[in-house]
Amino acid sequence: MRAFLSVFLFVLCLNANGASKALSQAEYKLLTSAHALMETGQWVTAQQQLEAAQPKMRSDYAKALLAHNLAQVSLQRERYKSAIKHLLTAQSLKALPENQQINILHTLGQLHCMEEAWKKCTFYLSDWMKTAPGDVRANDHLLIAQAYSQLEKWHSVLPHIGKAIAQRNIAPENWYQLKIAAHINLKQWKSAAKVQQVLVKNYSTKAQHWRQLVSLHMQAGDRKAALATQRLGYQRKLLRNGKDHKLLAQLLLSHSIPFHAGEVMAAGLKRGVLKADRRNLELLGTAWIQAKENDKAVKVMERLYRVLPTEKNAQRLAQAQLQAEQWHGAEKTLLHALRSKPKKPATLQLMLGIARINLKHYPGARDALVEAGSHGQHKTAVNNWLRYLDQMDAATEQRG
Repeated sequence: MRAFLSVFLFVLCLNANGASKALSQAEYKLLTSAHALMETGQWVTAQQQLEAAQPKMRSDYAKALLAHNLAQVSLQRERYKSAIKHLLTAQSLKALPENQQINILHTLGQLHCMEEAWKKCTFYLSDWMKTAPGDVRANDHLLIAQAYSQLEKWHSVLPHIGKAIAQRNIAPENWYQLKIAAHINLKQWKSAAKVQQVLVKNYSTKAQHWRQLVSLHMQAGDRKAALATQRLGYQRKLLRNGKDHKLLAQLLLSHSIPFHAGEVMAAGLKRGVLKADRRNLELLGTAWIQAKENDKAVKVMERLYRVLPTEKNAQRLAQAQLQAEQWHGAEKTLLHALRSKPKKPATLQLMLGIARINLKHYPGARDALVEAGSHGQHKTAVNNWLRYLDQMDAATEQRG
């Protein structure tokens, strides 16, 4: 913060005609003596001499110069409240040249920011900016934007941080982040994402900026842009932790790209950044099923069933085995699940009947279908398969 402060020592040369007209010889000698001490960094001695000279200052100009130099001493000694007090004294006398009066506003704004007096900081800086617009630099806009952010006046943050950024080819990261924060607090998600894109472009090797951009796209409801960003970050090997893999897979699935979703999840499990837990195996299995990669789906569902041997997972595994035409495997899975006395056996019995029909175990298939129908569920499917078995029996009798 000190880098922002104006340096405002008054050089009082003995041959300065303007000074000699405004100061008495005694005032002039006292101020130049103190100034010599300040130039050599003898701040404590200079302060003592200036304070001793206060009663001897007669003109407003001399009083203003003395107050101004006391403020400089206080600044050097990091006594900012004292510096503010002396500057206000100098300003109130209205005896200094106009440009110096204007500079005091600037310094007062900076000092109030250092003291975290945010309202006064914005008051003085705003006043100074109106008075001396040609002197306003990027750091000045940044400082007042930061002060407004502390006051949570986000609408006031935006124009100043925007001007600060505009004055740099590539601004520091935290400048962009301040503008993004303002947009987020105003729920301007698309605008926040637009600024975040610039941040990603300028600081493209930092993964956290990519993740924030994905999040902002999601918040703005632009899942297509979120997928494109997440995918590009993954391809550049920036977004490679477990959450990155999972989010990319979910986005790919939501855009009907299941095969690549499966590849991403499988890669995460292989690298060890994803655990082979229920949620991850479910997501991987779903991806392979939707991609019609039936053999891969079966392998994943077998792992899932070993991790969590529930009725639901037995049904999932059997369904994958049926789709892969692994009839024996499906029958074995379903019989194992039925021996565990499931709460909802009807679906499992129906699937068992289908597996046995494909194995041409027709009597066993009929038994399973009848049992499925006895629970009052899947009546249409059960009756259709039973009619199919009746047709098969009739055909067998005719051949016999």
